[in-house]
Amino acid sequence: MPKQKTNAELMRLWRKLMGYSTAQAGEALDLSPRAIEDIEQGRRRADDALTHIALDALINDAATVEAVASRTGMPRIKKTKKAKNPS
Repeated sequence: MPKQKTNAELMRLWRKLMGYSTAQAGEALDLSPRAIEDIEQGRRRADDALTHIALDALINDAATVEAVASRTGMPRIKKTKKAKNPS
């Protein structure tokens, strides 16, 4: 039975699939870039089951979109900036 990936490994894998920097990943997840780095380096506790399930779902979603895009010629995932709240 293969070893289950850690949340740090899953975070790095998701970022790689999405082509995100730590800043872009933080923006997408509403976390600071430092929080992303801390999770990836194991400095922040993110090892609960719910976090693992969420990261696994993000990876599956990203991989599915990329697979469909490569088979159909659809545009790849585009990184967008979150709109700033003008208040």
